[in-house]
Amino acid sequence: MIRFFPIAILLIILASPLSAQTYVESELDIAVESAVRQVNALRAKGCRCGSKKYGPAESVRWNTKLEKSSRNYAKEMFRTKRFAHVNRAGENVGERIDKADYFWQFVGENIGEGHTAFSQVFKDWILSPSHCKLLMDPRMKDLGIGRYGKYWVLHMATQMPKGTKRSNIRYN
Repeated sequence: MIRFFPIAILLIILASPLSAQTYVESELDIAVESAVRQVNALRAKGCRCGSKKYGPAESVRWNTKLEKSSRNYAKEMFRTKRFAHVNRAGENVGERIDKADYFWQFVGENIGEGHTAFSQVFKDWILSPSHCKLLMDPRMKDLGIGRYGKYWVLHMATQMPKGTKRSNIRYN
């Protein structure tokens, strides 16, 4: 029995890193899988956003291009101390996502500030009818989240179908 004790400890030590790696960290220390899981849990059950009830929506998937665009905008808001959907140069979410080489058909953005954890800013977005509406939009297929300092940015989008071109660009 004493011979098995060191083996049991070794197995526990070896198993621990595997269970600790069930999530992926983004460059900005966001637990990606946890954030995606929270968004998809909300979408799976449906949600009341203000006075409108939204039924279940399909899951979204993490997209590194949207992560890049959201991270870059969070950094920009931190640098300029400007908390807004349109930056000082007049660029909006569609133009920012274009810069990340994501050819989008549908696009949206939630921004938040002052929270230390995704679950906190996510709760605020659910309580805001317009932010909640984006989270529940069934047209959205991809997701990226960025954080820098106290600023959070969530980008959701759907890629343009192959072989199509944008004919009328509108970002509202």
